Amino acid sequence: MLKGSDRIAILIGLFCGLRLNETLRLQWSNFDFDKGILHVYQSKTNKTVLIPLARFLIDELVLYKSECVGEDLFEGPDIKRGRIATYCNRFRKLFKRLGIHGVSYHTLRHSFATICSDVGSDIITTKELLNHSDITMTMRYTHKQMDVKRNTIDKVAQHILNSNKKSLSLVSVQ
Repeated sequence: MLKGSDRIAILIGLFCGLRLNETLRLQWSNFDFDKGILHVYQSKTNKTVLIPLARFLIDELVLYKSECVGEDLFEGPDIKRGRIATYCNRFRKLFKRLGIHGVSYHTLRHSFATICSDVGSDIITTKELLNHSDITMTMRYTHKQMDVKRNTIDKVAQHILNSNKKSLSLVSVQ
């Protein structure tokens, strides 16, 4: 089981969809636990985005904060020097040790986008949470699972079959 900073970094990536460099640069002042909001500066767009926090993540962060000293969630000379590649490799190796092959920290961002879509988030909301400049990029991040596609087809079929009986004559086999 993961503990400490690795656990928190992965939970933030999965529950908030942040890039690794945004996660590693987080400070406690970015969090408003009373309102359940994360204020994060997104490096690619030069904007600050407000991300609602899940209660589970807030509880994990509060527990982690009790173990931390200082304003930074994650400390280390490589973070301060901007050597994010060191941490990319670190997480790739960590996932591999956990038996999850071919996964990087950035995969968590894609997973976040896919899960948003799978639970019914519209593409605009997902785009805003990821702070993408356009929907095309968000669409590249979401990877629908077959069961979600099947569920959609079942709903479409039920809608067609249950909506207007007159319209059924258009699709009836004679």
